[in-house]
Amino acid sequence: ILAFIAAIIAFVFSLVSASHVPLYRTPINYCVIVFLIVASALMLVLEIFPGSRASKSVIEDAKFLGDFFGRGWFYLSLGLFYLCSGHVVCIIAGIYLLVVGVIFVTLGAIEHEQARQAEKGAVYEKDDNTI
Repeated sequence: ILAFIAAIIAFVFSLVSASHVPLYRTPINYCVIVFLIVASALMLVLEIFPGSRASKSVIEDAKFLGDFFGRGWFYLSLGLFYLCSGHVVCIIAGIYLLVVGVIFVTLGAIEHEQARQAEKGAVYEKDDNTI
């Protein structure tokens, strides 16, 4: 649910920041805004339709989005982009994305540690069976 809310917030705020772009901005600002819109739309596809064909295709091409750890780093990077945007509303969205990213990275680290412990236990059981 946290990631679903984060995806919606990111998409809405990327559209808001695109609609409030002053004319004095440089082309790199426009590129960053387009990146945020595309990345936020990608998050929406992944979070709203997790079993869909589009979601599976995205995860197939970007394997890091298939686990908590990779998706957490994705949220952290998007949160940093929003945090640096300068708009007060986008800063709030950036902080939320950073929190969600930290939660996902932590869950990924816990999952990785549990898998490592299970693998280590399986190796010990295999050694016990051979004796």
